[in-house]
Order: sequence, then structure tokens, then C-alpha cells
Amino acid sequence: MARVLVVDDEKSIRITLREFLQNEGYDVQIAGDAIEALRILKTEEFDVVLSDLIMPKLTGVELLAQIQMNSSNVKVIIMTGEPTADTAAKALRNGAFDYLVKPINKESVLKVVASAFGLKSLEDENRRYREGLEQLVEDRTRELKQSGEKYQSIVENIGLGIALISPEMEILELNNQVREWFPNIDPGEKPICYRAFNDPPREIFCDDCPADRTRLDGQVHESITIYPTAGGNRQYRISSSPIMNEKGEIKAVIVIMEDMTVRLTLEAQLRQAQKLEAMGTLASGIAHDINNTLAPITLYTDALLESEENLSERARRFLTTIKQAAGDIESTIGRLSTFYKKDGGGLLIKPVDLHDLFQQVIDMTRPRWKDLLQKSGKTIEMKIDIPEHSPVFSGIESEIREALVNLVLNAVDAMPGGGIVTLRAVENEENVILEIEDTGTGMNDEQKSKCLEPFFTTKGDSGSGLGLAMVFGTMRRHHGEIEIDSEEGRGTTIRLIFPQLKSGNGAQATELVPNNLPPLRILCIDDEPAVREALKEILEMDNHQVVVAGNGMEGVKAVEETTRELNDFDVIITDLGMPDMDGWEVAERIKKLRPDTPVFLLSGWGNFIDDSKKEVQLVDGIMGKPPQIAEIRKALQKVFSPISEDLLK
Repeated sequence: MARVLVVDDEKSIRITLREFLQNEGYDVQIAGDAIEALRILKTEEFDVVLSDLIMPKLTGVELLAQIQMNSSNVKVIIMTGEPTADTAAKALRNGAFDYLVKPINKESVLKVVASAFGLKSLEDENRRYREGLEQLVEDRTRELKQSGEKYQSIVENIGLGIALISPEMEILELNNQVREWFPNIDPGEKPICYRAFNDPPREIFCDDCPADRTRLDGQVHESITIYPTAGGNRQYRISSSPIMNEKGEIKAVIVIMEDMTVRLTLEAQLRQAQKLEAMGTLASGIAHDINNTLAPITLYTDALLESEENLSERARRFLTTIKQAAGDIESTIGRLSTFYKKDGGGLLIKPVDLHDLFQQVIDMTRPRWKDLLQKSGKTIEMKIDIPEHSPVFSGIESEIREALVNLVLNAVDAMPGGGIVTLRAVENEENVILEIEDTGTGMNDEQKSKCLEPFFTTKGDSGSGLGLAMVFGTMRRHHGEIEIDSEEGRGTTIRLIFPQLKSGNGAQATELVPNNLPPLRILCIDDEPAVREALKEILEMDNHQVVVAGNGMEGVKAVEETTRELNDFDVIITDLGMPDMDGWEVAERIKKLRPDTPVFLLSGWGNFIDDSKKEVQLVDGIMGKPPQIAEIRKALQKVFSPISEDLLK
């Protein structure tokens, strides 16, 4: 069982974090400050330490330094409510595993702790393996004269790369794994290691080379080293140990190599996903506030269009335009969820015609690649390459189109002197692959590694750094992948790999819902005066009796003061985000008082609510902000239609 130590001077935070982690099966201890944490660490072992940054006595960074001195293999995660680039850089520079910004949600904490524990487990296993291997190599070295064949078998089939290096840095021996990684190296020629292992060859020692340090001081050393090869950079964990003769002189250095390329790539992808999830948290707050503001606009507009029969054509046209504009804002806010949603949600999935799609992308980007460039005498040619039998697949067409527009504009920006952009479609048994290829400046390795991160841009002040991050979100929702093939001076090809999705999964048009319910007594709870008053007026137009409350405490008190025989409420509609008591707690309190009374949640967070949350079971339905009259009626009818006749009596 993984052991976690939570350190925070705020009791509520450390207690909450302990509950989060214990519910996931972790063994959790808590400490109120760094001094108490160090006292616990002296007597107990932990896999992960989750520490606040700003605390009395010792800061989180100072605690991190103490832990690094005494237990360097413990993974430390720093938390802070006052994030800056300097504090983040300092924490990570001092060896922190990761850096979280308060307020922290449960999912983020669990993911980071799981990742830290997973990495520590791998390191512990690897260290035990290496220690055992080094002991095994030492034992077998002593037995070499008597058991050469056994030693050779172990070395050749160990599953790690093993090389023997002379004090002059000559390669003396390689096992099968190293020969597979570097087939062009011939130990018989005794090549110099830093030349042979690099393509192109190096003329000086590799930076921070463990073998070089071992040959100089006779100690065991380890590092992660990048080797340029013809197929791209490979990253190896290198561990070096000395081999001594009878006089205690270094006879050779044994180097153990583990290819870390795939693992480090996966870790980078995990960090990328965590960054996008943090963006989703920020986006959800923006969505909530804007949807709250839109709510009265939408409700009053719907009401006027439906109930005011004597509206002039001009007024009706103006109101319709206002309603459409509010709908467009709502759609735009909904797209903020692309920073963390893993699927298309309620968006329409349908067959995509690639011929039309590619042509639309070219037409939409024409002002950038043709009209503006022609003034400067530059020319960019657009090509479409689709097989005779066009691949057919289904997806969210609007998002795919926007992703392609982003990529085409990036390609145009990468060709300041002109060139060719090719939009290509390729199909295999499982995937449809859309390629955007340009003949522009290309990217170096650092740019390729960072280009999918939010806010990273090579365009200076003219770029937002969100284009490729949005494309990344689109591919996640389609369960697809992005491949980037680029080299400086030779252009870039970006491949969007879509699995074949089935169509028919999507949102349906809003339907007209008449009011066919009997009068109900409804309690509306919302801390936004404009929202609750708009709800009250709209519901009263449908002949309901409405009582309003400005916060959760008022709402619960109003329910407590009613009886089942007198003034009892038929239904409760409550906001989710309120300062004193949120909508989930309101629903829980009311369900304890009146288990049979329907409770509906009204939220400006919309699609950001996770349907898998256990709290969702407390309510009878969730309505997004801004709410539609039809949506409110439909929700009420779903609950009350079966008993409408009884209510009319």
C-alpha cells in the first residue's frame, strides 16, 4: 500500500486531502507544519509527500531540501495558493516531482499522486534490479575463470544494455542489447565511446558522462543521457561501476544502459494532459460567470417571444437576433470544455465529406495565404490529395474543420517566402489520417517537444499559443492521435489520426415544449438576484406559485418551516455555485427533510459537471445556465406528468 504524508498548516485542507487519498486506498499521515513532518519522517517511511509551499517555521521548499538530503527517493509534490513562475521553477529545480496550484480538485491530486507513486515504484524496482545486477556481475566476475560461459549467458540475456569501457574511453565489449541498439559499432576496432554512440560523432566527452566520472574517481555514477541517432534522439539511463584489479586500480568501467525514450515520452504526455486539465478548471469558472449573466437575457427573451402576441415585426426580429446572439455566446463558452473533455459530449457526430471539408478550409484561409501574400509578391500553392475512393469517417465536423484551419494558418506562417501546403487524406483498416504538409522552415527538437503546450508560440506577440493545444483537445475527444514530423529547413508534416467513429451520436434540435402542467409551488434558490427574479417571473407566467431564496441557508430554512399539509413545496430549483452552501449540500439537506420532493440543480458550469460524481444522485435533474423555458418545462414534466391528474383534483 502506498504511503502518503500530507503537510499543510490549514487543517481543513489536510483533512480533505487525507479523505481523498484514503478513499483511493492510500495509507495517509498528516502534519500541520514542516517541523512535525520531519519528525514523522525520522521514524516512518513514505512514498510521496504532498506539502504546502507557504508554512510557518519552514517553507515547503525548505522541507523539500531536508527530504532530499535524507530520503532522496521520496517524491515531493508542492502546493501553493500564490503561484508564480519563480516559485514553480524553484520547487522543480530543487527536486520537486510536480507543482500544484490551489484550489486543487480531487482529480488533479489523485492523478499527480498516482503518477508520483508509479514513478517511485519504477525507480525502486529499477534500483533493486540494478543493485542485484551489480552484485551479480561482481560475483560472476570473481567466478569468471571457472564459469565463463555462465557469465556470458547472463550478460547477453539480461534485458539491459551492457558495455565494457576502458580507462581511455575505448569500447571493449558490448552485449546483444547494445549491439541491437547500435548495430554499426564494432568493439574489435576499440572505438572511442563518445564518438561511436553519437550520430553524428562527438569530438568531446558527453555532458555529465557517468563512465567518465567513474574512470576518474572509481565511484558508481548514474545519469540520463541523450544520444543523437539517425532515427532521432534516444534517452538512456546510464549506470557506471568500476572494475578493479588486484592492486585496486581501475581496469575498466562497466556501463549498464536502459532505454528510457518511450517512458519519458509517456511521462511528457501525462504532464501535457495535466496542464490541459488545469486549463479546464480555469475555463469552468469563466463559463459559470458568463452563463449566469446570460440567464436573465435568455429567459426574458424566450418569454417575450412566446407570450407577447402584439409584438411588432421589428421588435420580434430584434428579440430573435438577441436570442441567437445569446445562443452563440453559450456555444462559445461550451467550447471552453475542450481544454479537458475527453469526448465530444453532446456535439453532433456525423459522416464527414473530406472533399468539401478540405475545400472549406482552403476557402476560409484564402485571405491569409493568397490575398495578403500577393501584395508582397510571394506565392503559396494549396494542394488537395485525396484518393479516388474518398475515405469516409464520422466525427465532429465543426471541430475538425477548425483544427485544419489552425494547422493551415500555422503552415502559412512557417513559409514567409512562399511554398506549398498539401492537405492529404490516407486510409487504412482502422484509421483515417489527415495530413497537413508544408515546405516551410520546420521546427527544431525543442520546438517539437513544446508545440502542443498551451501558450507556447514561436510567433512572438502575434501568436496566442493556443492553436495546437486546441487541436490536441479535438483529437482527444475523437480518441485520436497527433504525429509531428518536422526538421529545421525541411518543412513540417502534421498527421491527425482518427479512428473510425460511428455516426448518429449527437445533440438534437431544441423542441417547442408547451406548458401543460398544473400550478406548482416552487422554491428557487440562487445568489444572483437577476437570475432568481427572472426565474420567478418566467415560472409565474406558467401559473406557478414561486418563492425565492438568496442563498442555500435561506432555502433550507424555507423548507424546514413548511409542513406536508401546509405550504409544502412541490419542487426545488437550486443554483450550484453559492458562497455559504453549494447546491449539492442544499440538495442533500432537503432530501433528508423531504425525500420525495424533486430537486433540480441549475448551474452556470454546464457541461463541466462530471456525470459520474456521486453527488449527481442527490438531484432529479441538472439544468444549465442560461436555462431555456423549454428546458425548464421539460424537466418539470418529466417528474410531474405521471401525477398531473392527481394535482388537478
